[in-house]
Amino acid sequence: MYQRLRNSSQKSDRIFFPFNKTGSLLKAPFDVVIPARYESSRLPGKLLLDICGRSMIHRVVDGAFRSSAERVIVAVDDERIGREVAAHTDAMVCSTSVHHPSGTDRVAETVTLLNLPQDRIVVNLQGDEPLIRGELIDQVAMKLYQSEYAQVATAASPLRSNEDLTDRNTVKCVVDELDNALYFSRSPIPYVTSGKLRPSLHLQHIGIYAYRAAYLQLHAKREVCALEAAESLEQLRVLYHGDRIVVHMEDTYESIGVDTEKDLERVRELIQQQDNNWRGKMMNQQTKRKNVSVLFVCLGNICRSPTSEGVFRRTAARELKDIDVYIDSAGTASYHTGQGPDRRAVKAAKRRGIDISRLRARRVGREDYDVFDYIIAMDRQNLSDLLYWAPPDYEGQIGLFMDYASHYRETEVPDPYYIGGGAFEKVLDMIEDASQGLVDEIRSRNINL
Repeated sequence: MYQRLRNSSQKSDRIFFPFNKTGSLLKAPFDVVIPARYESSRLPGKLLLDICGRSMIHRVVDGAFRSSAERVIVAVDDERIGREVAAHTDAMVCSTSVHHPSGTDRVAETVTLLNLPQDRIVVNLQGDEPLIRGELIDQVAMKLYQSEYAQVATAASPLRSNEDLTDRNTVKCVVDELDNALYFSRSPIPYVTSGKLRPSLHLQHIGIYAYRAAYLQLHAKREVCALEAAESLEQLRVLYHGDRIVVHMEDTYESIGVDTEKDLERVRELIQQQDNNWRGKMMNQQTKRKNVSVLFVCLGNICRSPTSEGVFRRTAARELKDIDVYIDSAGTASYHTGQGPDRRAVKAAKRRGIDISRLRARRVGREDYDVFDYIIAMDRQNLSDLLYWAPPDYEGQIGLFMDYASHYRETEVPDPYYIGGGAFEKVLDMIEDASQGLVDEIRSRNINL
């Protein structure tokens, strides 16, 4: 229905997640900088090592692109990493000095070279975190933005095993009642007399930081402190000078910073397992969609797209009885992931006998292009993102929902938060009209996969 923004010569196995345009809504526009040092005493050249078909730095960049960052920048000290990034990703490559004592210092040089505004939020994402999730990057950036007192934000998750507690390569973190970091260490902290792991107390630090550009440059000018040198942990320089680090708690995240061959093998096993689970999910989806599958997409997946899912589900059940239809909804942004629909949308739908209260927001993923025959956008920004992300070999239809409407001249389903009184009812009217048109389209095509 619409011409893709990618040309057909690009590789079909690539993940297409570009810079998102959601910064204004998050109120915290930010950039991700990945300090990428080639040398590593414990695992030489580790950022170029293969992890199930992609280099480690490639996987980290992919994770960064799944965030809401406006730019992803890889700060390299070796042209081999720069060539890898340039060949396989859309990230910006910035050449930096080989003499930096820490990744933070490398990020600070990048901020200076790019002349970023002093109040710009910069997320420092470690180059050896191949399991990083885009949602976590967003949450750390927002944690700093919302803090009135912290100079730095980072993340931690509960430790999972006694082995990790005693492993010097697993950095531990202790926080106060307001989630401010008290200390970081490679030793088991806090000490407990029972000697047993307590997930409520024992936290594993995740290698990600957010700062404002001005503080980052101040921090880089300070000398390496004794604590930092003793533990080989750069974040201790912040605490040593009396500044605050606020910690985002991530209960479900399994972080593995790759420092050793053992870490590398563990990550490979986890990613292989994820790939196998993904293939199994795709097979299940294929059995569910005997005839046609439809995905509705808006920005946050809490209003327009879940309403469309509910309305279309009812319309299809009534008028497409001879065709099996698989229906879902998603968002182009991740900051409402796991949340239910807006209560006003729920009430408006309920008045028409449609229950959307149990739906939960999720973000569009690469697997959706393998599952859905129709990917339907609510507005042109959603459409632009979906077309940009689409693999060159995608054979389904990507278009605007209102293209199927017959009684409205509007080309987009408007965001009800910005159109005044009766907004949710008006949006429902438009969605019902477009749903009928889409049903007619599917019936006329009589798709049999």
